[in-house]
Formats: sequence, C-alpha cells, structure tokens
Amino acid sequence: MQEGEEVYLVIKPEAVRIGKDSYGFKGKILTNFFLGSTMEYEIEFENTLVKAICPNPSGTNVSLPPGKETFISFQKEYFYILKREREKHLQIASEFIYRERSISPVKIAG
Repeated sequence: MQEGEEVYLVIKPEAVRIGKDSYGFKGKILTNFFLGSTMEYEIEFENTLVKAICPNPSGTNVSLPPGKETFISFQKEYFYILKREREKHLQIASEFIYRERSISPVKIAG
C-alpha cells in the first residue's frame, strides 16, 4: 500500500469501546439494541457509522440512549486494512468481521 491510496479500515465491533469519560474520540449514539448478554450500538463518528458490541453481564436493558454523546476508542490490534479495489476481499472480510460491521474507506497518511 502506498501513501494516499484509498483502503478499507475494518474493525470488529467487539473491539470498539464506549466510555462516559473524555478518553477517545467523540461520537453520538444513533441506535441501541438489547441482545441479552450484549448491547449493540450504532455510533456516528467523523461522518462514519461505527458499530460496537458491548458486554451486558447483568442481562438488563440498561444502555446509552440514542442521541447521547459518548466517547469511543478502538483496540488497534483488531484493525484490518484492505485495498479498496478488491471488493470480493471486502465481502470475505465482512463475513469474517461479523455481519459487515464498521467498514469505512480511509486514506493512508505518510
């Protein structure tokens, strides 16, 4: 890959962390889904949709409501970079990453 080349940056939704403190990047909760032992969130971040799956060990529907501003951070060891021109690889990766989550084109900076 070369500087300026457009790529897909893919991250597993389980590797997205949501926090109430000011650590990370600012985002806004768009939706939340109660899934029993987990909560699934769709978060708007830098004009991109990011999905997060967070543990819900108590199994109760206690969540961040839509419209709530929050902070998100990422576990960098779970990022995958794919060349944008390889659409079939994106399909394979999205199946691996779990239901096509958190896929956004980005540019590699030098």
